[in-house]
Amino acid sequence: MNELPIVRALKDSLPVVRRRTLERFVQELRRSEADRSKLDADIRNLEAACETLRLEAEALRPLVSELENLRPLLDEVDELRRVAAKVHELTPLADEVEMLRPLVAEVQELRTIKEEVDGLRALKVEVEELRPLTAEVETLRPLRAEVGSLRKKIDCLEPLVPQVETLRQEIAARNARCGTQIESPETNTNKRNYFLIVSPGRSATQWLTRGLNRHEKVLAIHATEFCRDKALLEGSQEERDSIQRRVAERAGAHAFTLDDYFDIIDDPMSDFAAIGNVHGRGDTEVLTDPSRFRRKYLMSYIVRHPVIRLRSIFSRWQFGNRQSDQTRAHMRKNFERVRGMLKSAESTYDLDFRKEDDWLFAYAVVYLLTEEAKYLRSTPFVMNYERLVTDHNYLKRGLEKATGGTVEFSPDYVSRLIRTGAVDQHNHDLEYSESLLASWIGWRRDLFESMIDQFSLRPSYSEFGYSV
Repeated sequence: MNELPIVRALKDSLPVVRRRTLERFVQELRRSEADRSKLDADIRNLEAACETLRLEAEALRPLVSELENLRPLLDEVDELRRVAAKVHELTPLADEVEMLRPLVAEVQELRTIKEEVDGLRALKVEVEELRPLTAEVETLRPLRAEVGSLRKKIDCLEPLVPQVETLRQEIAARNARCGTQIESPETNTNKRNYFLIVSPGRSATQWLTRGLNRHEKVLAIHATEFCRDKALLEGSQEERDSIQRRVAERAGAHAFTLDDYFDIIDDPMSDFAAIGNVHGRGDTEVLTDPSRFRRKYLMSYIVRHPVIRLRSIFSRWQFGNRQSDQTRAHMRKNFERVRGMLKSAESTYDLDFRKEDDWLFAYAVVYLLTEEAKYLRSTPFVMNYERLVTDHNYLKRGLEKATGGTVEFSPDYVSRLIRTGAVDQHNHDLEYSESLLASWIGWRRDLFESMIDQFSLRPSYSEFGYSV
């Protein structure tokens, strides 16, 4: 570096010692100058860095605003952390809650039971209060039944009162003229036999009824008719329906007991030796508690090969459903009543019984086999349908035994009856039943056979030669 003139002048004028001192000062000054240059460079670098920082600060300023906006969320985060900590503490309780959840339903059920128990306790109090009246009620109960029965009989027999009075007057006049005593109709009825021929149907019962009515000593009524005039029985269905309606109207909503029914069809002035019903009344109390009835009833049952009979019932019901919506609705209602017996078949074969033929067939199986189980083993006298419509001697013995043995059916009578029978002959062939059973689809055959085993009917069918 070039020295300043003043410095050179000083050097020349100063002594050596001072010159050296001055040189050191100059050197110091030069170093300070260098340091100042370096410091200026550092200052410039710092200013550049500050400018950079300023720009970055300007860029970060919006973030600061956002950070200020987010600051309230920190409190929420802290709160959520505390909640998470509590949840973590409560997690072990979740398993206990799951274990206790099934108990909620039990608690609800127990509450319901408690309410029922409370209700029963209240009823118990009422029962205790009413208990003293029980003896009086039991004393009056038989009288109530008798009063109801007598009212129905009076309603049904009231139209016959003028006729009975006229007949009594005629008997009295004849006794006076002839000097003899004519037997009273009331005592004459005790010499009759009263019979019931029970059948689930599709076993030629109409043919059998018409055949019985061709005998002068027998009056047979088919199904639930009330007509007791043989001329009408052989005549118009319309006339018989009219009688049916009149009797039903007099009966009101009350069902006829068996004795009430026979009070209506029994004509005290007739000379019938046997009066009965075919395929209409099947009161099992006749067998289990005959003392309940005022008459002694003879009950017999007609059995037929179950496969053929089931086919016939099913076909008849199909036809009836096609003819009437009312009949279809009635049959469906009856099916729903017995549907509980078919739960196993529904689950095994995934049946929903929406198709009419399916539920109608299932109902026919339950109906037939229930009737068979009710009567086949308990009825004292069972007639074989296949022999009844083909074997003269068997038909003769069957009719005589079913009507009580007081009426004789001659061989000629029986022959004419069989010749006039409109009975489907191919249904008598038991081999036909095997081919028919084999034609049924899987679930129908399995349902039929399982229900036979359920009712333990296989041994009874075997006795009649029926292979099922």
